[in-house]
Amino acid sequence: AATDYYKSASSTFKAKVNRGSCTVSFTDGTLSGTSGTLTYNGSNTTGTFGASRTGNGTLSVSSSNENAATVSLSNGTVTATWVGAGSGDATASTTITVSSGQTDQYNACSKTYTLTTAKAANTLTLSAASGSTTYPTSKTFTVSTNTSGGTLSVSPTSGASNVAIASISGTTVTMTPQKSGSQTITVNSAATAYYKSASATYALTVNK
Repeated sequence: AATDYYKSASSTFKAKVNRGSCTVSFTDGTLSGTSGTLTYNGSNTTGTFGASRTGNGTLSVSSSNENAATVSLSNGTVTATWVGAGSGDATASTTITVSSGQTDQYNACSKTYTLTTAKAANTLTLSAASGSTTYPTSKTFTVSTNTSGGTLSVSPTSGASNVAIASISGTTVTMTPQKSGSQTITVNSAATAYYKSASATYALTVNK
């Protein structure tokens, strides 16, 4: 303010207020909050983990590989839905990113989560584990369980050094003796889009 001898005066001070820091955190759900593996268990296979952030930004989520899993976020819960795995028995993976947007008060931030997707194990069982026959009589057994429905094959199917060779029609395996001795017959079920491959063996004894 002015006085009898001096004019009034003023000065200003400009203050800079930085936005607050933001951190995204994960917690366990049906999946670990650190990283997880989602294995196919039927249609609509899903897994969850919790996501939260400091600050007041809006949370969003994305998946880097939607051929492995798609993701959604609701009320602090990330839900991953199984889409596929790798070829054969291989797994697939995707990086899930949870982000918090920038606001007037807080910076943006994000955190990533590694999810592995896997096929289910296949159950392959035979009607018997072993048996015997007398040369040159053939013997048969059947595949009683093949959960995946994968294509079936057998071995060996040829080779003069083998005690017996095998063939398969539908779920029936026919073993044809070539000489006396012991032979292991292997039945294979190929991997499918949802199940891993599997194998089972039958021990054949061919008597003279």
